[in-house]
Amino acid sequence: MLKNLQMQRTKLSLILFLALILTMMLAAGVLAADTTITLQLNNPNMTINGTSRPIDEAGTTPTTINGRTMLPLRAIAESLGLTVDWDAESQTITLRSADANSDNIQPGEPTTDEPVNGGKILVAYFSATNNTEGIANHIAAALGADTYEIIPETPYTSEDLNYGNSSSRTSIEMNDPAARPAISGSLANMADYDVVFLGYPIWWGQAPKIICTFLESYDLNGKIIVPFCTSSSSDIGSSATNLHSLADEATWLEGHRFSGGTTQTEVANWANSLNLMLTADR
Repeated sequence: MLKNLQMQRTKLSLILFLALILTMMLAAGVLAADTTITLQLNNPNMTINGTSRPIDEAGTTPTTINGRTMLPLRAIAESLGLTVDWDAESQTITLRSADANSDNIQPGEPTTDEPVNGGKILVAYFSATNNTEGIANHIAAALGADTYEIIPETPYTSEDLNYGNSSSRTSIEMNDPAARPAISGSLANMADYDVVFLGYPIWWGQAPKIICTFLESYDLNGKIIVPFCTSSSSDIGSSATNLHSLADEATWLEGHRFSGGTTQTEVANWANSLNLMLTADR
């Protein structure tokens, strides 16, 4: 009974929020009065004037995180003929109508610019040889996110990383399910973040054990976790899904593998395709 009531409240909040957006756009003359857009929680499709279509190629769905409804702003705005611009420095989204992008706007004439604050994003990463750090910095730059480096209390030496030596530190750790390498320092404000990108190199087809230490060190309930990894050949595979049980109350998105030399543009395109920038208070 309680679960049904919560679902009804969530659906109502989603409808009310969409109605608010549409009302503002109608008042500004941006949208025709007969346009209707319908989205459903956890459904990767949206309906525009009765026609169903995927929200985006990434399979994004409206969802609720920490009592807030998260909507795919870019898909909604572009369906209404708007452009969406993300300013990483100010961490704002700007919606523009076609008129606002034209040369017909006179000086002093009001436009439809309406910045919308996004959910706070953290990029946490462990990087033994700096490859993962480079990808993490690209993601942070694309989304205006904060970064946190997971630094081992005892740094890994080149000998520790000798995968061909069965007695090396990493060989021993990766063969021990209970291994939890200590982390130097901690993040004091994890509660401030709605989304956590979690990056690591692939070791023996899996995430390094220090990632387990990180996940077990914080309350990640209700957060979105987006795993990403670096590898010269291995895909992300089970390295991400095997971590789910360490934060099973979080919402895990599908992970992505990058090579160490992936360009900033490629990384930014992937990060932006996730549509993680809009949150709406319920």
